[in-house]
This record gives sequence, structure tokens and C-alpha cells, in this order.
Amino acid sequence: MHPILEIGGLELRTFGLVLVAAIVLALGIAEFRARRRGFPRGSIARLAAYVLPTAWLGGQLVALTVSVADGTTREVLAGLLTSSGAWYGSLLGGMAGVFVFCRRARIRPAALLDVIVPGVAAAKVVGPVGCFLAGCDYGRRADGVPWAVTYSDRRSLVPPELWNQPLHPTALYEAIGNAVIAVGLVVFERAFPDASRRAPGLLFGAYCSAYASFRLGLEGYRGDASRGLWFGGALSTSQVISLAVLTTLAALVAVRGSRARATS
Repeated sequence: MHPILEIGGLELRTFGLVLVAAIVLALGIAEFRARRRGFPRGSIARLAAYVLPTAWLGGQLVALTVSVADGTTREVLAGLLTSSGAWYGSLLGGMAGVFVFCRRARIRPAALLDVIVPGVAAAKVVGPVGCFLAGCDYGRRADGVPWAVTYSDRRSLVPPELWNQPLHPTALYEAIGNAVIAVGLVVFERAFPDASRRAPGLLFGAYCSAYASFRLGLEGYRGDASRGLWFGGALSTSQVISLAVLTTLAALVAVRGSRARATS
């Protein structure tokens, strides 16, 4: 693929460029939605000052934790400034930033999460394209698969033993899956325009549920060592977190349902 973009003798990592584009897209969508919902002008810019650092920190912490188990700590430390880290860590870290911001700004976190989550979903459509170009999050061998891809650029993050081998384009799978989720959020919100007002956090919960379910299946096609494997290799780190997310959401729905029945 194209891990490096050369412009006038200057070498730029395509992953970094795509990541910046994804962040700008997410903030732009969030700002547009925030204005339509009556949030003070500039709220999203101020929110970004909290979320971007905590999201980066969360992503790196999860990546480092996984690296201890699979012996890749040195590689993770070497790429701290050029890697976004683990997505689930970034999501959790970003949520922490949202809660700190909301506490100071006296805004309901659930309502703000509903505002920003479509932008997050859109960014997750763009971001994996950068992974695809760089060769990170590469897939396992895909012999006989018509849409398999091969990497030959030695600057890619695919290990040498897999160069010129057919691999599942799992980064593109993720982009397509997130595109479906993003469209689903838009359709859901248009079909039930008052849902977020009546149940703040519902849209964000729907995204987390859809992404966790999708990620459970996607992990089976990935072949990169950075996934981390647990329970004798039965589950990856992202699959363990996905199961925890789904379990937590199911518990929250059950608790809210029981409270609703108790007050009816």
C-alpha cells in the first residue's frame, strides 16, 4: 500500500494525515449538531481540549497493557507519538474527558454523548483507511479470497514474513462496518427524533452496542499481534472488552426497565 506520502521530498505518514482528517470530521459534525441542539457556541472546541488528550492517553494505556502480555512493549513505546493506540482505550479515555468537561460546564454527559457520537462513527469510517494504507491492523491470510490484498512496501507495518501474501483487508472491513453503523444512527435518529430527549444517552448506547457486536466478529479476521490474546488464545483484547460493553449495556437496560416498571 502507501504508508508514506512523498511531497516535494518531504515524507509524511499517510496514517497521521488520515487520522487528522478523521478528527476534523468528527469535530465538524459534532459542532454542527451541537449548534442545532442549542449548546453554547464553541462548546465542541472547548470539549476537544479535554477529549483529545484523554483519548490519546487511554489508547496508549490499553496498547501498553496488551503489549506486556504479547511482548511488544518496546514497539509500542517506540510508536507512542505516531500511533493512536487501541481504539477501545481511546473511546474510554475520550468518555472520561467528556465527563470532566461536562462536570465543569454543568452539561448532562449523556446528552452531549448523543450529540458527538455520529461524528465519532463517521471518524471511524475514515480512520481505518489510514490503517489500511499503513499496514497496521492487517488481516490473517486469505488464500482464494478474491478481494485479498498484498503488501510489498517495506515501510509498512506488516511483518516481512507476510509481504506479498494475500491478506484479509480487515481495516477496510472495519471502515465498511462503521459506515453501516453511522448510517444506522442517522436512520434511527430520523425515525425517532425525540428518542435522545426522552432517554439521553440512548444514541450513544446504540452505537456502543452495534460497534461491540461488529467488533466481536471482525477480530476473527485479523492477524496482527497487537490484538492481544486471552484465555488460551480464544479471545482478543477487543473481544473481551466488547463482551464487557455488551454486558454493561444489557445491565443498564435491565436496571432502567425495572425502575420504569416500579414508577408506573
